[in-house]
Amino acid sequence: MAVMHHTSEFLLDQCARYPELRPQDLLKALRQSTFGCGNFPADEVERLQSLREKAGVSLFAPTGPAIEPLDGDYYRVHLQYLRCSTLSIKTLFHLSALSAREPSDDGWDALADRLACLLALAEEGKLPFSPGEAEEAVKCWRAAGYPACRHSEEFYRAYAPAYCVVRREYARLLPLLARIDRLLAENPGSSLRWKAAAPPGNPLRRPCWKKFMIAASFTWTTFSFVRNNGQRPG
Repeated sequence: MAVMHHTSEFLLDQCARYPELRPQDLLKALRQSTFGCGNFPADEVERLQSLREKAGVSLFAPTGPAIEPLDGDYYRVHLQYLRCSTLSIKTLFHLSALSAREPSDDGWDALADRLACLLALAEEGKLPFSPGEAEEAVKCWRAAGYPACRHSEEFYRAYAPAYCVVRREYARLLPLLARIDRLLAENPGSSLRWKAAAPPGNPLRRPCWKKFMIAASFTWTTFSFVRNNGQRPG
């Protein structure tokens, strides 16, 4: 019941944030909430170049926080965030790639529950389209096997979406990663040394401006910022 309540709040928030959205935009949001960004392009060089091109054009200001929580373990990080922070496009790209490679904590049952919530809200007249439109969109999507889908043309025209989908644990580290990217930019001869480490309790609670931990493929990796001479920044 708590999950349904959370999903209802999320869907209503999406409608308030994006009043021009159509049913397929909510289907996309629910799929991203459940499985993240889905299939990550095999050609990562091309994907990174595409992100750089999008970040280099005039971006629409997001209609809300640049780091947008979804209804699950994932966030949308709008490329506008790069304009108001020192996070590099390459770091955001790698977080998106790591998020896509990790298995989702949810499954098809979770998606079915979220879709049931969407249909219930449509029946109650709380969505900006009719119950029939919602039911038809879900029916067609289910028949196709719930594939990853694009935003609607209405959504693209109104909001020009440009974002990456990352896991919650990475989204929480964005301010720290942005600071590290700034230090690296200010010290071009510096590097990041890494070593594998086991997760001791809850590492995210430890003071860690000089080092941070991220989960990737069931392992934890500790990155420590160091200068060429081996001295840590004071």
